[in-house]
Amino acid sequence: MAGALAPTNRAGTPTRPEVIAEAVLHAARSGRPRTRYPVGSGAKAILGLRRILPDRLYDAAVKVVLKRVAAG
Repeated sequence: MAGALAPTNRAGTPTRPEVIAEAVLHAARSGRPRTRYPVGSGAKAILGLRRILPDRLYDAAVKVVLKRVAAG
């Protein structure tokens, strides 16, 4: 999972606050808001992996990535 997200999650290219604000505003104004709004550089990749991986494999991959992030 970390390898799949590496090209989309660059420390030098965070998602601009305006992009997030537009998504929140869109959800707030929607009569029938969706459950998720993939916003940001890695969001679509994460949701794509979530769709194709079995639950346990996805959970294990997330755990590995979170440990790496926490380690610095």
